[in-house]
Amino acid sequence: MTTFSGVDGPVRYNPYDLYDVAVSHSFVAAVSWSLAAAGAWFAVTRSRLGAVVVGGAVFSHFLLDLPMHTPDLPLAYSDGPKLGFGLWNHPALALAAELLLVGAGAFFYARNTPRVTRRTRWFFIVLLALTVATPVLPAPPGPMSFAAQALAAYVALALYAHWVERGDSPPSTPASTPESRRTA
Repeated sequence: MTTFSGVDGPVRYNPYDLYDVAVSHSFVAAVSWSLAAAGAWFAVTRSRLGAVVVGGAVFSHFLLDLPMHTPDLPLAYSDGPKLGFGLWNHPALALAAELLLVGAGAFFYARNTPRVTRRTRWFFIVLLALTVATPVLPAPPGPMSFAAQALAAYVALALYAHWVERGDSPPSTPASTPESRRTA
């Protein structure tokens, strides 16, 4: 078991005892990270809609964590009120909810992508496998290794998703590029 302090001990779904997550998992942090991500997206792309989507995607992490976590999600600070409905203490229901979410994401992606390739199918198979494996994976030996493992996994999945998305984009033709429409 990896212990990060002690709100009420680890949950039945995974061996982690999370307590000091105010910077990453509090409501105030979720709003702050969402605004920062939306602002960064807007600064780079000048797309208001894109900024809203990116900010909403970042904030969705808090909304999706709320039913899963025990009351260890701070409203603002570590010593303040904490939120969480505790679905992780019911492993079969938690796994069903996680798989339903991955399945809904795969369905949404497939419905909104011009073509789904073998890369896409394998990506969702990997996500499903990770979802099923997560509750039985061994805990890292401590907080720093947990953080390193989590960040490495997130970066690897983001790079994998980028690679999949590049392979799923239809090749652009001269007639369909913005530059060609301006000059035509």
